[in-house]
Amino acid sequence: MISILYETDFYAWTQQTAEQLQRGELGAIDMAALIEEVIDLGGRHKDQLESRLMILIAHMLKWDYQPSKRSNSWRGTIRVQRNRIQRQLRKMPSLRPAISEVIAEAYEDAIALAMEETSLPESTFPTLCPYTVNEIFDRDFSL
Repeated sequence: MISILYETDFYAWTQQTAEQLQRGELGAIDMAALIEEVIDLGGRHKDQLESRLMILIAHMLKWDYQPSKRSNSWRGTIRVQRNRIQRQLRKMPSLRPAISEVIAEAYEDAIALAMEETSLPESTFPTLCPYTVNEIFDRDFSL
């Protein structure tokens, strides 16, 4: 049963739960809520990876499909997102096997972002992500 504190003051619940864990008071812990939060925490890291990939791929699309407007800002965003994704994957290597799936999920939003920022029609962009995993992470690709 999820505690009232979990429902009404999440921060206070996290502090209380951490203290109970530190004291070894496992019986006092709201296990259902703790399990839910641990599962959600893992999902948030995958969502963060998807968000970074979406931004990276959108900027790669802009770079490739609107070359006349290339800028150092776009180049910087591509490099920073590549670095942050690589750092995240080093810290959480278990996300690597899901990378192709996450790229496919991020691609639809990447097209939407690229369309919004370039005013190019959707038909400009390929239906499927035109970049391989290696190209997405290649520091020199598309720059």
